[in-house]
Parts: sequence; C-alpha cells; structure tokens
Amino acid sequence: MVVHILLLILKTAGIVLLILLGLVLLLAALTLGTALKYQAEAEGANTLDSIRAQGKFSWFFHLVSGYGTYRNGTLEWKLRIAWKTWESTGAEEPPEEEPPEEEPEPLPEREETPEPEEEKVLPKEEKAQPEEVKALPEPEEEPAQPEEERELPKLEEEKTENAPEREKSIRREKKHFLRAALEKGKQFYQAVLNFFRNIKYTFQRICDKIKALLKKKEKIQRFIENETHRQAFEKLKKEAGWLWRRIRPRRLDIRLHFGLDEPYHTGKALAVLAVLYPFLEGGFDVTPDFEQKVLEGRFFMQGKMRAVHFLIPAWRLFRDRQVRITYRRMKQMWQSMS
Repeated sequence: MVVHILLLILKTAGIVLLILLGLVLLLAALTLGTALKYQAEAEGANTLDSIRAQGKFSWFFHLVSGYGTYRNGTLEWKLRIAWKTWESTGAEEPPEEEPPEEEPEPLPEREETPEPEEEKVLPKEEKAQPEEVKALPEPEEEPAQPEEERELPKLEEEKTENAPEREKSIRREKKHFLRAALEKGKQFYQAVLNFFRNIKYTFQRICDKIKALLKKKEKIQRFIENETHRQAFEKLKKEAGWLWRRIRPRRLDIRLHFGLDEPYHTGKALAVLAVLYPFLEGGFDVTPDFEQKVLEGRFFMQGKMRAVHFLIPAWRLFRDRQVRITYRRMKQMWQSMS
C-alpha cells in the first residue's frame, strides 16, 4: 500500500514536471518563432523642417509594441510592454496670459495761478549809500621783478641737490635693462633649443610609428593569408548572407533626387550609392542632378524578423572549429598590438 502511494506521488510529480517542461518549451518556441514586424517611412524636401517620418513595430501578438513620429522638428514616441506604457511628454501648455493691470486714471491737472512777485526790499544801507564815492589815493607799488628771474636760482639749487640721485637712478635703469636683455636672450636660446628638440622627437616618433605599422601590417597579412583563417572568413560570409536573406525588408521603396554644390561631388556620391544596388532588389531609384543643389525623396520599408534567424547562424559559427581558432588568435593578436 505504501509503495503504491509513493508510485502515485512520483507519477503525479512526473506529470507536473512534464507539463512545466512542455510549457517552457512552448514559450521558448513562441519567443524564438514569433516574428517582429516593423514598418518605417519618411519623406522630405531640401530643409530639415520639411522632414516627416514615422515608424512602428510589434512583437509577440502585440504584447510588445511601439511607434514613433517626427514632424515639424518634434519627436513623439510610445512604447508598451504588456500593461506597462511609456510615452514622450507632450508639449507644455502655454501659460495663461494674465489680464493687464488697469492703470489708474490720471487726476485732472490744476491750473497753476501765478503768485504775485514779492517786491524786493533793498536794505537801508544800500539806499543810504551815496551815489558818488570819493576815490581814496592808492599807494604807489614798487616795480615787481619778473618771475623767471626769481625761479632761476631755485632751479639751480634743485639741480645741484638732485644730481647724485639722478645718477643713481640712471645706473639702476641701465642694470635693469641689461638684466632684462640677458633674460630675453636666455629665453630665446631656450625656445630655439626646444624647437629643434621637438623636431627631433617628432621625427623619432614618426619613425617608430612607421616601424610599428609595418610590423602590424606583416602580422595582419600573415593572419589573413592563413588557410584556417580564410576558411573561417568564408564561413562567416556565408552565414551573414543567409541571415540577410531572412531578415531583409519584404517591401522597400526608396526614391531619391539629389544634387550637390559641384558636379564632381554629385558623381562621387552617386558612385557610393551604387554599391547598395546589389543588396536592395528593386525599389531603389536615385536621380542625380548635376545642375542645382537639391535634396528630396521618399523612403518606405516593411518587413519582419525572428529571433531564431539570429540563433541558427550563431550556433553554426560556434560549432565550427576553424571559426573558434580564428577568434582566439584574433583576440591574442589584438591584445599584443594594443
């Protein structure tokens, strides 16, 4: 009886564990196999203010979703994970304008009545002063000596007193001038010497860098020419192509009309854009303008990707022995070069 109960308990526990394991595997399959859908579009003409763009994505039956828009120089976005939501803060409401304070009405100005001018009352002494005053005889002044004759002896006395002090100040100025000249000469000599030393050190550093680059070039060249490393790079290239074919956009429409300042620069930009043609199958139209400066276009992209598409090539690369060897050697070479 006891054994039967124990077997029943173990059976129940095993069933529960299998159910939990099945749920975990189901959740992992849904997580890896559920597609992340995305869509993006944009358009503009010549100015940044004219650019309008918007994009959205969703994953795991819209359990995770979000969108973003850019219009008139403002960016708005919203992200939702289950019941939790984050979004950009909207534009702040402008503050309410306070009504202007009413200024008090000015009081009527009173008419100023001219006050009667007070009669000036002259003092009695002035009234009593006689009209004609007899002039008293002025005393005769002695003839004054000219000021220059007075100042001459004073100047001569000052010169004789200040002569030794002036000689001392002149000697001090000469000594100060000689010291300053010697100091300037030393500074100039030191500057010239430092200049030539810096040229020497710079030349030595350049030579050392060239030697180091040559050594690095030899190491890199040997690393690339190694057969194991070449096979690893081929494997990496193959897996990258497989991944791109799985995650590339299903719908892609690019219309671009551009022209730069000079026709030469327009041609160079067109040559760079031509490299993208093999990777973008259809829906890629570029119209260069060699006569005027212009930039306008439209962009639309829609597609989906799965986590399993990233997991499969990563697992293949991890299992490959040549890739692991190349990774270890690359890490060692990077540490030795740094």
